[in-house]
Amino acid sequence: MENKEERRRACEIPGVRYVFAFGAMLGLCAMYTLRNNINVAIIAMVNSTAVYNSSEENNTSEECSAWPPPTDAVNSTKSIDKDGEFIWSSEMQGIILGAFFYGYCISQIPGGRLAEIFSGKWVFGISTLITAFLSLLTPLATHYGVEYLIAIRALEGLAQGVTMPAIIYMVGQWSPDSEKGLINTLVHAGVNIGSLLAMLLAGYLCESDLFEGWPSAFYIPGFIGCSWFILWCLLVTDSPKTHPFITSKEQNYITSNQKKRLKAEVYHNKLKTRIFFFPTTCPQTVVGLIVAAIVDFIIRRRIASVGVVRKVCNSISGFGCALGLVGVCFARCDLVLNKLLFFFSVMVGGFCYSGHILSFLDMSPEFAGTLMGIGNTISSLTGFIAPLVVGVLTDGNNTLHQWRIVFGITSALLTFASIVFIFFSSSEKQDWVEENASEVISSEPKMQARERRKYSPLN
Repeated sequence: MENKEERRRACEIPGVRYVFAFGAMLGLCAMYTLRNNINVAIIAMVNSTAVYNSSEENNTSEECSAWPPPTDAVNSTKSIDKDGEFIWSSEMQGIILGAFFYGYCISQIPGGRLAEIFSGKWVFGISTLITAFLSLLTPLATHYGVEYLIAIRALEGLAQGVTMPAIIYMVGQWSPDSEKGLINTLVHAGVNIGSLLAMLLAGYLCESDLFEGWPSAFYIPGFIGCSWFILWCLLVTDSPKTHPFITSKEQNYITSNQKKRLKAEVYHNKLKTRIFFFPTTCPQTVVGLIVAAIVDFIIRRRIASVGVVRKVCNSISGFGCALGLVGVCFARCDLVLNKLLFFFSVMVGGFCYSGHILSFLDMSPEFAGTLMGIGNTISSLTGFIAPLVVGVLTDGNNTLHQWRIVFGITSALLTFASIVFIFFSSSEKQDWVEENASEVISSEPKMQARERRKYSPLN
């Protein structure tokens, strides 16, 4: 009875596990700021007047002539009036923006294994530091030549590819079952916040005279990433077992909750336009946090099984987004209706944080990094495939008919993926995990063992 009371108190008082969650959220925020800043900065970097005049393709449809004419402000929170110094065609700009995903696809699975075997803390932290350093080098590389900029972007993708597998593995280490959804959603809120910050910050910096404009959009996020790395080293460890400031009550609350789940499961298992970005990103995060709290309550009270909850959340996310895009196909030139439909589509995406993302942890906390790496490798392929497909489908002509095809295909893919998840996903611990679980649980990662022997905040 006393043990249950201690657990209840540990649950009520936010502790070191939320220091980890907040630190990881800030890390993802820094990462996505570094990742997306070029989407806005490239507008200030390119001499759009020269590019426009040299292009013979200007096939924008007049079907929706009542809309405001497209400007570079679509990609930013404010109009960037300065004309850039680089004459890059639209095709070259596409290559620059897509180069990130060439590296991003490669390092997903290795990132998961490195986190599991070596250290999630250091895999995530060092990858952020490398990305920040590469961001600081971006202006210099750009002036040397576009090929150097493309190489920098590919290297940034290579560095960032390890982050999601590493962070999902750490969420598994730091989250008691009763708070897994909430902590995971808090951590992943950094994705939306960082993407939003990139739009706001880069637009402002490109308009400023700091570091002559657009270079500051790479320097400032780079400095932020380096500063975050220092705090990450000082405040976070790989697991509750190695943290020097965690109370014994909180540590017992986390680890006993996890052990309890592991034993129970072992027994039973023997048998992505940015013009709508601001108003949609914040509600998605809020919805995700609310849903996570409700889901954790449902699972804690055993109102529904974990598998059912995951499938319901993922279905709402997938089918909801698909439904919104189908609506866009028939909204024609109604600007307000299109905004509302995009708002709805992105907002319901908040359910996915309690859906398929947590299934990796449900199936195997020990190998969640590897599972996330496999899933993210496949999903990240769309980073450079989607622009190519859209280019082929629209063929340079932005007509309603062609964009209906694009959104229709996207909606069909979302529906198909959601159906596959319903019939084939599992939230039970897998049999193949049981064969390796004893080895994984009994052995600590090398860095954890080293920290246990002698803790140093900078190690």
